[in-house]
Amino acid sequence: MTSTLYGNASTNVLYQNEKFVPVHFISLHGGPATHFCAFSEALGKKGYTVTIWATEPAMKVCQARKIRASELNPNQVNLSSSDAVGVAQAVAEKLGDNLQIVITDVGHIFAKSLHMAFAAYTPKVIHLAYYDNPEQDVPGGYNETAVAVMTQANGILFANANLSTIFNRQLNRTCWRVGYYPLEQASELENRRNNERIGLREKLLKEMSYLTTQEMQGRKVAVYLGGNNPEYFDEAFPAFMKMVQESAEDYNNYIFIVQQHPGAKKENKDGKLLKEFLKTGKALPIFISGWDVSADMIVAADVVLYYQTSMGPQLALSNIPTIQIGHKIYNDILVRKGISPSVTTSIGLKEALITMERPTDLNRFDRCLKLFEELGVSSQWPDKLHTTLQFYIDNPVIIPRKEEKTGKVKQMSKSVDF
Repeated sequence: MTSTLYGNASTNVLYQNEKFVPVHFISLHGGPATHFCAFSEALGKKGYTVTIWATEPAMKVCQARKIRASELNPNQVNLSSSDAVGVAQAVAEKLGDNLQIVITDVGHIFAKSLHMAFAAYTPKVIHLAYYDNPEQDVPGGYNETAVAVMTQANGILFANANLSTIFNRQLNRTCWRVGYYPLEQASELENRRNNERIGLREKLLKEMSYLTTQEMQGRKVAVYLGGNNPEYFDEAFPAFMKMVQESAEDYNNYIFIVQQHPGAKKENKDGKLLKEFLKTGKALPIFISGWDVSADMIVAADVVLYYQTSMGPQLALSNIPTIQIGHKIYNDILVRKGISPSVTTSIGLKEALITMERPTDLNRFDRCLKLFEELGVSSQWPDKLHTTLQFYIDNPVIIPRKEEKTGKVKQMSKSVDF
């Protein structure tokens, strides 16, 4: 398979020495925004001009990391609606038809519209997709959306280097191994737990005004990290509430605080589900967090519960007791490697919480080693990212406009590592 170059030989020579064309990251979610912030800093040091365009949840991540970003959707158009096509076209036209690189995340279907718009209106723009999740299979429709996005891109970058070969066979697209995971955030979490945990716990308990001082005395804090997809709302979260309800008397020394997914706070679906669930039976020690920053709640926690989160490895690397909980076992990295238990019953939750209070049998070094292997991380990720971009700068790829009758374009397909 060969890649299709635009222009003639002299055109390609013209771009040969222009190694630092503009790079644009488009972040539709907070998770990949963390990656794009790190990429922006690394590429900036190498001489690139980098821009991040972000939606509201992603913008908050950039602001927290003191990385400048531009608002992608200032008019707050519903990016899941038919109106989003016009937004995608406007973004493409704003970029203009010059050689530059755009990298989107893959967790929102709007990214598909973006890649289609780039192909139709700005054929000189190299548009790539970035798969930031460390897992191959992600529940709740993530994979279906990611595949729809990735098949429209010129190439695909993978945070987890282990996934590139797998998806290359599935998608018939060039897949690049980057080898990045935000390990620095795990260090930050651990340092904050060592230095700020007591203060944040006191702040949290003071804010629990609906509980008396006696009710709060000696309580442990279990933070539940919420999701934002139909499987979470329809199955995982209801299963969690039911487990707590079935053995509420066994959790007198715990309060469960739901830290909502950044993308779920506006509609407050899990908050509404909890309110309705509490009408059906006795009071439960489950509350919705009023804190905006998930990391603050994690620092204050005694144990963290989740069904599916890309933050899982960060929690384990930070030495935070972690339990996967839901309507069924999700075989993610922490579960596969025996780092975290997975519970689907009230008895299982009770036993897991007791276990979390004991020293772990898996020492810190072994835990980190297992995770590094599964995450496909590389200390050379800045160079791998740079080399990937240089390939496309030297070999621009074009998907001809639909009105151009140039025949079928063949995309190069391989898994690449440097």
